[in-house]
Amino acid sequence: KGEVMACNQKWCQPLSQWRQYFTECVTAAKPQDLLDVNVFFDFRCAHGEAGHVRQLREHLHHLLEGESRNAFFFHLAQSTLQFRAPRGFFGNIQLESSGERPAAFNVKAAIIPLVNFARMYALQNHFTETNTIERLRRLRDQGLLLPSSHDELAQAYTALMQMRLTHQAAQIGRGTEPDNFIDLQELTQLERSVLKKVFADITVFQARLQMDFARTA
Repeated sequence: KGEVMACNQKWCQPLSQWRQYFTECVTAAKPQDLLDVNVFFDFRCAHGEAGHVRQLREHLHHLLEGESRNAFFFHLAQSTLQFRAPRGFFGNIQLESSGERPAAFNVKAAIIPLVNFARMYALQNHFTETNTIERLRRLRDQGLLLPSSHDELAQAYTALMQMRLTHQAAQIGRGTEPDNFIDLQELTQLERSVLKKVFADITVFQARLQMDFARTA
């Protein structure tokens, strides 16, 4: 749906063109560029010339040390901060009364801030890991994330991914198209408690992003 498949001619390009794509993503930071960051900056070699991956990653790290660095991270942080955890005054889950699925929450939208948190600090520190859990572990091991914070983030990410997979597997089993909207009635009381904790953690880590990246461009 997002036209980011290998069959799209736009992405069947030589290394020089991919360097240009990455340069535009970092220096322009337009809304579409930020969407591309979420897709392409987690790249790794699956087949072919591994040296191209190394060269492209070196180019990316060079860009992130340039004069566009602060503006790039500022805009990326702003896009991450757009997610608002559906929490009421007392920490209860409070869903919108309107929208596509008013009785459900978008689990994919809740996962994105956690993935982006790990991605932003990984990019800032030139890590080569592309997996969210591995990035969080590296941040902890490098002393950039407290062990307790690492555990909270990793557990939140794992819990949401498990909810998503369980929900979509059930939909496939019923013969319906899988989506990302989970009705709270599908969850057990324990899962709802976990979800409340996850939303609270997301809010805390968004505040850290706000402090570290989103103050000035």
